[in-house]
Amino acid sequence: MLLAQARTRLGKPMEAESALKLLVRSRPDYGPGRAALGKHLFDSGKLSEAAKEIEKALALGCGDAFWGADPAKAGFQAACMLAKASQRLGRDQDSWRAWRAASSFDPGHPEPYVAMAESSMAGGDRDLARELLGVAISLAPSHRRALSLSVTLEAGL
Repeated sequence: MLLAQARTRLGKPMEAESALKLLVRSRPDYGPGRAALGKHLFDSGKLSEAAKEIEKALALGCGDAFWGADPAKAGFQAACMLAKASQRLGRDQDSWRAWRAASSFDPGHPEPYVAMAESSMAGGDRDLARELLGVAISLAPSHRRALSLSVTLEAGL
């Protein structure tokens, strides 16, 4: 994973990807390796491939105490990335599930609740959106997007 980071910083993304794919082939059950590959693929715009790797990483666990990767923080980051990739791919249900997973990894972070509220508003579930925005605003009273969505929701737009 460090080799991949170095290759990326040297402007050699294909070599970084090759290093991560080698890691995943040699250690298919190593969640942090799959998460790193998923992040690399996400950053490269390969969203479908990224989503597959991140899903596997979440199933295996993304943390590794040996090198200091906190399981909750790494899981939160991976779930958020999966939610964004799924959303961009038009997989709204998968995106929702990933945001829900992110909120379980870090219940004190407002972003998953705001994203789920946006999705609920788009789907016409104003009551659920209101509830989720309430959670987000209680966690971060000055969260601009949450406040803006709340105003939009109450205005009936």
